[in-house]
Amino acid sequence: MTQPAKTTHPQVWRGKLIAVCDYAASYTSGDAIWNEGYPVWWHLTNVRLLSEPIPCRGRVGMWRLNNNLMERINDK
Repeated sequence: MTQPAKTTHPQVWRGKLIAVCDYAASYTSGDAIWNEGYPVWWHLTNVRLLSEPIPCRGRVGMWRLNNNLMERINDK
């Protein structure tokens, strides 16, 4: 079995921001079979993969980017 390219291996992008998106809504679970058992799922829009990962200490769940990170993203 071949190893994945270094740029796609999780260890390469751990601790880095690799994409940003807009939060549109959240939905509670219902009869839909595609919710994979989670009680709530998010509807994300405008998902954008960054051209280069940006070092960033994240948090669990959803959080807003600080102004410094926003400037770095807009410069890319």
